[in-house]
Amino acid sequence: MKLLIQEAANKSLPALKLVGFRVLCRSGEEYVEEIPKAVDQLFVQKSEIPHVVTSNGYYGVFMVDACHPEVDGYWVCMEVGEFGELPEGMEELTIPEQTYATITYQGPHTYIMKAYRELHDWISKKGCERLLNTWHLEKYSAFPSSDKHLDVELYDTIRRGVIDGK
Repeated sequence: MKLLIQEAANKSLPALKLVGFRVLCRSGEEYVEEIPKAVDQLFVQKSEIPHVVTSNGYYGVFMVDACHPEVDGYWVCMEVGEFGELPEGMEELTIPEQTYATITYQGPHTYIMKAYRELHDWISKKGCERLLNTWHLEKYSAFPSSDKHLDVELYDTIRRGVIDGK
């Protein structure tokens, strides 16, 4: 089994414009089944999304502590340069400019939580504050293969300017 977790770092990203599907479930266990269905649907309909920046990968977007019902859930999206006519069933989402702690993970989907634990440990060791009610990202470089192998960069939102005295 190939498993690669690269060292964590921090990054600032400009605002992102995203278009895709919102997945909203009653329990956490349902997301395990429903998110892959949304990814498959996004892959099928990606050519219908106008102004796509790159058609190879996609984003998973969520708030750890969604304080309002309209931001609860998980979005499976593609980045667009500008918003256009939305394909049926899709939504648009704007992620503001934010600072993130990031880590890259390559391996089976079943071990992604190990990468999250390493990222959270790194954040804690750096004395950073995680912002749980802001958007967090998972940037997938490609749509998943049949063996569920992932190549993903995890973006955990942190308070701007707290790393290394910045």
